[in-house]
Amino acid sequence: MRTPGVLLATLAVLALAAGAAATTGAVRARVAPSKALAGERITVSARVVPPGARCTATVAGPGATRARLPGKRATKGTVSWPWTLPANAESGLGTAAVTCAKAGSSEARFAVRALPAGDPVAGKTVFVLNCGGCHTLADAGTTGTSVDLDEKKPAYETAVDRVVNGKGLMPSFKTRLTPQQIADVATYVPTVAGK
Repeated sequence: MRTPGVLLATLAVLALAAGAAATTGAVRARVAPSKALAGERITVSARVVPPGARCTATVAGPGATRARLPGKRATKGTVSWPWTLPANAESGLGTAAVTCAKAGSSEARFAVRALPAGDPVAGKTVFVLNCGGCHTLADAGTTGTSVDLDEKKPAYETAVDRVVNGKGLMPSFKTRLTPQQIADVATYVPTVAGK
C-alpha cells in the first residue's frame, strides 16, 4: 500500500512527464519526388508537432549545390518549400534538412540524375518533333502560336526548366523525353534562338 505522499509524488512525476511530452515536438522531413532529374522542381516538406512552429530548410545536392530555403510557419502541422535543382546538377544523393523551433529537426535523402552532355544536332530533331507545333524557332522552320523562342532567347538553364517542369500551358516533357533528348533540345534552343 502506498502512502499519500508517495502517491502524490508519483502523480507529480507523471504530470511533469506528460507536460514534457506535450511540449517536445517532432519533425518528419520528406522530399518529392525521391528520384529527381537535374533541373527538376522538387518539394521539401515536413510534418511538424506542434503545429505553428517556425521552420527552415536546407537542401544540399550532389557536388557543391546547397541552398537555404526561407523560414516558414508549419500551419496545420505541415510546411513545404518548392526548389528547382540546378540544370547542371551532378548525379548522386542529396539531403534536405528541416529544422523547426521547439520541434526538432529531420533529414530526408533524394537521388539526383545528371543530364548528359547535349547534342544540338540531335536537339533540332527533338525540337521539330515535340516543340515546333507550339513554338516559333526560325532555325527549325517552325511557326507555332505560343512562345517565340527567337524573341525570348532562353538560356540552357531556362530551357531545361521549361522542358522538365513545364510552365503555364506548357506541360512537362520529363516523362515523354529521355534525359538525353532533354539535354539535346535544351542545348539546341539557346544555340540557335534569335540568330
